[in-house]
Amino acid sequence: MLVRQNIPWLIDGTLPQVTGRVPDARATRLRGNDALDLAAEEGRWLATRDERLPGEAPSGSLPVVILTGGPWTAEGLTRNLRHFQFCLSRSPHQPHIGERFILEMDRRIYRLRPESGAEELQTWQVPSITAGRSGLAVGAPA
Repeated sequence: MLVRQNIPWLIDGTLPQVTGRVPDARATRLRGNDALDLAAEEGRWLATRDERLPGEAPSGSLPVVILTGGPWTAEGLTRNLRHFQFCLSRSPHQPHIGERFILEMDRRIYRLRPESGAEELQTWQVPSITAGRSGLAVGAPA
């Protein structure tokens, strides 16, 4: 099982350089195949904006998360990686070696399936507050 409480991340040079313990992240200026190789070497999941990574991951490489949308800030990246980790920890799907995911900033998580395209794993819920007849705020669908 690849999902743990704290996924070890390698943040490549296409994203803000975030390092820390929660999430367990290490930044690198490397991109593309070089970042993919380093992530495999260090046993880390690669977080990148590079949608053109080669289809074949290095042998034994952990999953890759491709982030879309933006603009990405260090705070947004941290928030989204934490949410991704939380969703995977509660999902019946267990990631596989070399698997790819797409994370739309603050919106959705997809698992890329080579045989059938993208499968949505999670849509973020957007709360909204409206005033009820009594004047008190009540929850409403977004």
